[in-house]
Amino acid sequence: MSKRILFCALVLCWVPSAQGESVFSLRYDARFQYPESLGWQRHHSSGVTRTLGSGVLRVSADDAFDFYTIQSDAFSLADGESLVVRWRMRTLEGGKTGPGQVTLAIHNESAESAWFTLSEGFVADTALMTGPIFVETGVFHEYEFRTDDMSDYTLMVDGELAIDGTFSPSPGTPDSNSVSWGDSFIGSGAQSIAEWDFVEVTVVPEPGAAMVLLVAGGIGLMSRRRR
Repeated sequence: MSKRILFCALVLCWVPSAQGESVFSLRYDARFQYPESLGWQRHHSSGVTRTLGSGVLRVSADDAFDFYTIQSDAFSLADGESLVVRWRMRTLEGGKTGPGQVTLAIHNESAESAWFTLSEGFVADTALMTGPIFVETGVFHEYEFRTDDMSDYTLMVDGELAIDGTFSPSPGTPDSNSVSWGDSFIGSGAQSIAEWDFVEVTVVPEPGAAMVLLVAGGIGLMSRRRR
């Protein structure tokens, strides 16, 4: 009886820690500071106005660009790892927002990307021209991107599967594992106004893999004690 109790206790104690662990984690929360103060690299030109207020970062780019990037070797995913990018934002009505202007992109070492246009009323994979997936205008939407191999991916919008796609070559794509977001387009008098609540990037192990190892170890322990 005691052996069974010990084995079950080990498994039950491991489950929350396995699900909560991360290999890499970086979160930008607009309630506190600007992104560059929290580990993001800023790229911008003149013509950008930024404000923090009401828990959001508001960026107005008038014929200008303003975007943020993070690079990490952790994005070269090992077996059983996933890159998860979550963000909540809205692109406001009233600006002269053009396709491909307000974006979030994930790049791999082969100069391929999953590059999303975040327009007032739709989201689309800019490189593959997948979509558009129409969203309600003027309100915040929550997005979740996930890939297990930096090649195939899924994008959820407000908890629903929106795009099931593949990384692809795109002009201007860096040949490094990175994540970028913001206004990345300039020209033709374009203007964008976007509000960002948070952007979170994590590399997480597969909980099931850790569970299997622990179960195998527990069975081995019980087997040795029976001998």
